[in-house]
Amino acid sequence: MAKIDRLYQDELFRLQNLAAEYARHNPSQAGRLVSSGTDPDVERILEGVAFLTAGLRAELEQDQGQLLNNLLQVAAPELLRPLPSITLIRFTPKQALKTEQILKIGTPVSGLNANGRRCEFRTLQSVRLCPIEISAVQLQSSKSLEPGKYKLSLTLDCHQGGIEQLRGQTLPLYLQGNSQQITQIMGNFLHHNVAFDAQFGEQQQSLSLDDFYQDTALMQWPMVQDEAPELPAQRILQRYFMLPELAQGLRVETDFIPQNCDARRLTLNWYFDQNTQWPSVDLAQVFQLFVVPAINLFQREAPPQVRVLRQTETLLAPRARSDEQLSVYSIKQIFGQFRSRVEAHEYRPFWQQGLSDSGLYQERLSTHPVDNSLQLSVVLSGHELSQEQEMIRAALLCSNGADTVSLAPGALSEHTSGSPELADFYNLLTPTPYRDALPSEKKQRQSIQQLCGNLLGGLNLNALHNSLRQLAALGSPDQARYQVSLRKIDSIKAVEICITERLVAAHSLRGYQIKLTLSGDHFTSGGEMKVFLHLLQQFFINLVPVNYFCELVVTDQQTGETMQWQPMLGKQLLL
Repeated sequence: MAKIDRLYQDELFRLQNLAAEYARHNPSQAGRLVSSGTDPDVERILEGVAFLTAGLRAELEQDQGQLLNNLLQVAAPELLRPLPSITLIRFTPKQALKTEQILKIGTPVSGLNANGRRCEFRTLQSVRLCPIEISAVQLQSSKSLEPGKYKLSLTLDCHQGGIEQLRGQTLPLYLQGNSQQITQIMGNFLHHNVAFDAQFGEQQQSLSLDDFYQDTALMQWPMVQDEAPELPAQRILQRYFMLPELAQGLRVETDFIPQNCDARRLTLNWYFDQNTQWPSVDLAQVFQLFVVPAINLFQREAPPQVRVLRQTETLLAPRARSDEQLSVYSIKQIFGQFRSRVEAHEYRPFWQQGLSDSGLYQERLSTHPVDNSLQLSVVLSGHELSQEQEMIRAALLCSNGADTVSLAPGALSEHTSGSPELADFYNLLTPTPYRDALPSEKKQRQSIQQLCGNLLGGLNLNALHNSLRQLAALGSPDQARYQVSLRKIDSIKAVEICITERLVAAHSLRGYQIKLTLSGDHFTSGGEMKVFLHLLQQFFINLVPVNYFCELVVTDQQTGETMQWQPMLGKQLLL
């Protein structure tokens, strides 16, 4: 039986029952609907309505995937698109740089892959370049009057001006190197740091540990500038599953530097307890300045084409340069222009309907039926009544597809139009693999559930596992990274949640205490486990209701060690 037949029989049965019930309640108005004899006119009407309704239901069920697609285009458009390559770019100021220079989001860098094809990346965060460098990093035992057992000192030298130029800013530090060794160092900073101070000139100033924290901003960017990314709770872990090295950043608040400070050297000292374990590594090569994530996305123009009103969709293909391979990602802008008019008119995304008098567009990304390549088409709405010929121009966001996989560390070092002239740069890592697979309807449903669900409302082990696995599936660029992420997720063996209260400044605050039991042998090191748990804490903090604090307690069933994070009210630490 065809689908339309099943729906027709279902609708006809429903209408006959509804007609009989209505006739019983209103015999004077609808008595003929259930007359003793069969009325062919009534039967014909019911059958016709059933047929039309069945056809409508069939179309709605067929277009249900498009409805999910439309919802995700508004709420989380990047979940509908391929996953471009991501890497980390380090900028180094040249000696000619005398004052600070701000490199805006979208600063381009390029390079050639192993096959001689050009690949272009754009930065995902702004960079504040200053004429400073890390001149020394030293680990030693703490002196008798100093706290802790170990002391790590990092010295910054300013080549132009004093350290006052750092005042009021956050100083980003990135830890580069072997993942197992770096996560071990990160674990020391996150869980074994007992004190923090700074030296400049002849002054030494004790600082609060709140002035030093993990740089989660490395995981807070949208794929496309000015486009709303997914919810913060999902965003951090999804970026981590995509590129775990993004979790190797630290930030220092520099409000402690006094005004008019002419000192040209700043030394930051961290003190650690006796439980730290330090890998055998050259720390001077580990700490890096001016490191930001970059994505393989850039703008290319599509050849102008005449709008054909009888075509529902218009195919948009980017114009590639001779030394590059392109794969479409999304639409940046669409303009239409009539031959008799000088000015062009802009088409806006369909969810901006009513905000202006401009036309609307809806993008559709699909795979080519022959070669399975990605193709981008657009449905235009507006200006149909004009009798003039309309020329359509589009700016598209594109990637280099799988070409980026052969980019070795250091390959992205060539200047292009828009690259900073007073800085050198290179990529610290081989870019993540490009993933061109588009989400199925099942994955779209899972994404909607992820965005709309209240995980804390019914938190249990199965719900937490499912939620984290969905994030890993969305963020992991390949199967190998997905399996690594699953191993970390499966380390969680039990979860317990309870609502508790704390007295803060004579006020009673309610919050969630989340207790986890996990198996530490699922991680390559204790440091990797602590970094993962620290990000999991940020995940829970973003899930709790407004004005509720979040407290995380974790027990390692392998060692019996219990780790407890200070309760957080949003970004504020509760003491």
